[in-house]
Amino acid sequence: MHRIRKLAVAAFVLAAAWAGGRAIEARRAPQKTDILKLTPKDLEGPDANVLFQKAADLYQERKYEEAARAYVELLRLRPGQSVFLYNLACCYALLGADRQAADFLKAAWGAGFHDLEQIERDTDFDRVRSSRPFLSAIKELKKDSARLDARTGKLIELPARTLETVRVLEPEGYDPSRRYPLVIGLHGAGGDEESFSDLFAEAFRKAGFLFCTPRAQYARAVGFDGRLGFVWFDVRPGPGRQPDSLSLKLSEEYVLDVLQAVQKLYPVDPANVFLMGFSQGGFLSYSLGLRHPQVFRGVIPIGGWLDPRDFSPAEAEAARATSVLVCHSPEDKAIPSALSDTSVAYLREQKIPVESFPYAGGHVISPAVVSKVTAWIESRLAPVPSGTQPR
Repeated sequence: MHRIRKLAVAAFVLAAAWAGGRAIEARRAPQKTDILKLTPKDLEGPDANVLFQKAADLYQERKYEEAARAYVELLRLRPGQSVFLYNLACCYALLGADRQAADFLKAAWGAGFHDLEQIERDTDFDRVRSSRPFLSAIKELKKDSARLDARTGKLIELPARTLETVRVLEPEGYDPSRRYPLVIGLHGAGGDEESFSDLFAEAFRKAGFLFCTPRAQYARAVGFDGRLGFVWFDVRPGPGRQPDSLSLKLSEEYVLDVLQAVQKLYPVDPANVFLMGFSQGGFLSYSLGLRHPQVFRGVIPIGGWLDPRDFSPAEAEAARATSVLVCHSPEDKAIPSALSDTSVAYLREQKIPVESFPYAGGHVISPAVVSKVTAWIESRLAPVPSGTQPR
């Protein structure tokens, strides 16, 4: 994998994209606009986030031609996005369209997708991997990869110790001689610890909770505008959007380190530690919280999801020792409620105590969520044994 840099590639025209001998969609003819009657609403186009989720869902449902159509539309909205081009190449490969798979893979490479190892191990390309067009494309990419290595050197990733930002809010009337419940809150992808902390600060202070919000470790370009934000894990290339296992594992270890550090600095009641996360932070709260039920009394994913394949039968059985509050909006377009429904169904199937809280508003944290989470934590606090209140 190389540093992202744009290379010259043969031009391609999305309007002429074909799948299995049929056109994906012809470019629409331009329409005349009465400029004196134009309104801002006339300029509104499709929501790229909604379209991206639609494409991913269609891919998961194995509706590859429909997914390809959605990626074509995304590329019309965001031309030159390397990940969209790569995902489109995957769809073509799964359709058996070897030439289109090869052409769009080369286009993705030219737009900056330089992960040759991922390309070579991606099973989406298995159907066309031995075809002449695809073999020719791989040969070109390997040649260009060697040229880049010779010029810039290989880019490798290594785990490293760094100083990270963590916020800890003290409850009203804080008394360091007492022990307090602790809530660790994990922001969503692209967010940060400060904005996430602000959402719950007032309610948690009044409830008497210590509230810790760490910043995710990885600074990445997020969203379609390429702005810099913080994420808990990288996502594997391809339409499936599966978390990268190493970056996820390192974030899990980081959150456990945060807990230990806070316990050394503050009077935390170890029997009342709760893990909460939003969106990508919700995925991490599931992944970490269910694997450490002896550490976390409760797990609170908001707008998140889990993958049942990530948990062994032994881990699922052990997770019955904790409780889960799943908060998800049926209007959520970023993480569809169907993913949350699947998560809740899995928890119930495994007999893990779970409560589901649907709320209005979409992929946001509403005041109703703050109130529900606060009340739920209060209802599940373990009583402090007699004589153990002082630190």
